[in-house]
Amino acid sequence: MTNELKLYKVLPKYINALRDETNGGDSTIYRVDGKESRPFVGIVAVINGYNYFVPLTSYKPRFHYLTNKEPDFMPIYRCGKMVSALEFNKMIPVPLNQIRPLDTEIRKHDPEGRRQAKELRIYEEIWCNNHAKEIKSKALLLYKLYAEKDESYKNIKYCIDFKQIEILCSEYEKQHPAQHK
Repeated sequence: MTNELKLYKVLPKYINALRDETNGGDSTIYRVDGKESRPFVGIVAVINGYNYFVPLTSYKPRFHYLTNKEPDFMPIYRCGKMVSALEFNKMIPVPLNQIRPLDTEIRKHDPEGRRQAKELRIYEEIWCNNHAKEIKSKALLLYKLYAEKDESYKNIKYCIDFKQIEILCSEYEKQHPAQHK
C-alpha cells in the first residue's frame, strides 16, 4: 500500500464472516445485507501489523454533540458544515484481497445524485489525505486504549473487540488466500 490514503469498500462476504457470532464474530459490525447502494466505505491504516479499515459514515444529528476530541470519532467538515465522519470504534482489520477501490470517477451520464455522492467522496479522500497523520494517530490511540482497557475512555463498550476480530481476519485470510495470476 502507498502512504496516500484511498477510499475503499469492503467485500460483503468478508463483513458477513466477521459478523458471524457462531465463529466468534461481532454482530455490531456494519450490516451489509440489502445495502448494495451504500457500501462499507473507508480508508486503510496499518495498526499492529494489520490493515485496519476505518469506516466513513454520513452525518447524523447525534454527531452534533461529538467533537474531534473524542478518541473514536473524527468529523469531516466542508464549508463549515459537518458532512461525514470517521468512526474509529468500528474499524476492522481487513485482508487487502477483501477491499476494492471506490469508484469516484464522475461520468457525464451519472445521475445527479450519484454525481453528488462521488463529489463528496472525492472531497472526503482529499480531506483524509490532508489529515492522514491525525487519522493514523487517532486509530493507534483508540487501539491502545481498547487493548489496555483504559477506563478513562468512556465509550470502550462501543468498540469492536480488535484482538478477537484480528484472529478472525487471520483465519479468513488463510481460508481465502489472495489469488495471484
